[in-house]
Amino acid sequence: MKNLVKFEFRKIWTKLTLISVISLIVVSTIVTTIGYYSIDSAVNSKGEEVKGIKAFRVIKNESENMKGLMDQDYLDKLVEDFNSSKEKLNFEDRLGLWLTRFDVSNHIINYANYGKESFNIYMGLDFNFLKSEKDFYNQYKKTVKDNILFDNQQLWFKYSDKNIEKINEKVDNIKTPFNVDYYEGINNLMWQFSEQFLFVPLVIGFSLSSFFSKDSNNGIDELTLSSKYGRKKNMNARIISGNIFTVVVYAIFIATLLIEHQLMGSLQGWNQSIQNIFHTCIYNISLGTGVLIMIGQGLLTTLLVANLVMFVSIKIKYSKLATLLALGGVGILERLTYTDNSLQLQLNPMYFSTSLYAGSPSVFNIFYFIGDTMIPYIVAFPILVILYIVIIRILTKREYKRYRLN
Repeated sequence: MKNLVKFEFRKIWTKLTLISVISLIVVSTIVTTIGYYSIDSAVNSKGEEVKGIKAFRVIKNESENMKGLMDQDYLDKLVEDFNSSKEKLNFEDRLGLWLTRFDVSNHIINYANYGKESFNIYMGLDFNFLKSEKDFYNQYKKTVKDNILFDNQQLWFKYSDKNIEKINEKVDNIKTPFNVDYYEGINNLMWQFSEQFLFVPLVIGFSLSSFFSKDSNNGIDELTLSSKYGRKKNMNARIISGNIFTVVVYAIFIATLLIEHQLMGSLQGWNQSIQNIFHTCIYNISLGTGVLIMIGQGLLTTLLVANLVMFVSIKIKYSKLATLLALGGVGILERLTYTDNSLQLQLNPMYFSTSLYAGSPSVFNIFYFIGDTMIPYIVAFPILVILYIVIIRILTKREYKRYRLN
């Protein structure tokens, strides 16, 4: 079986498949580079504008003095440094429009004060609660609770009073003080992942849509079906090799993103608190763990698409038609993310794989309750996707016996 899987895996790598994977790398690099150059300039500690990718290196270097635990000593020094900074002196009314060394600290503080109305343009620190570390984190947690209540109105189900109490307990247990660090590279990584993720299912759809087609070079033939391995082993080997191919392509995509963002923006800051970007996240995890969750969700969604495409291929058997249907199916899944129906969104893995960075409500503050048991959506998501894959797998196996080339 192992040798058969290897044989089928090698057959997937046709000239067109190689071109599509190489195109994925090239397009990703172009899109990422444009993204970095399109971001507004930075303002350095001298109060000067710095443009281009150089701006990220400047802010990274200047942020070395800004990282640490956001305790009372940190807050006191932050207020003093910010109020006397040349950044504030020269750009106070519009400072948030540029990258600065104060981005991480000031944005989380302004979120605590303004909540959902907080935008990146708000950078000021003229808040009484900063005089006390306890007051600051109490204000932050109050804002998180209000934010989750607001998002609750957009869900297809509503939390009961007991559910809200349970959530509030989790909010009160958020670990403080926050660990802050430079995050621009990781921030852009998550943004670009959301922007570019759709490229991967499209490559998978194009590459695997002719997997079982009779008019394709890598399709099934009568000799294969009548070989000593038997129909079932041949079909299973193809499905396994298709999934391995999917993992390889996805790994290439992720590796490309990591290399791009390390070179352009730096991936420093994996160990900082996830709340610095996902302000309403109630889990005591690092930003790096959040990125791994994002990558894991994307992998599961890609595997789901791959198995769906292979099912279409075995059902249709004509490569061109199967390709059109497979790519059309990916397009439909993406199109279904453009809705305000929260139930439809939560049942669509494509949404939380392309919208983790900017999803509203965030994937990190959706919970399900079975009695008193609180189940986060980040736990329900893989269960949902695996269920989808199992159903598709069962339907695919039913097609084995019916599969004919004529």
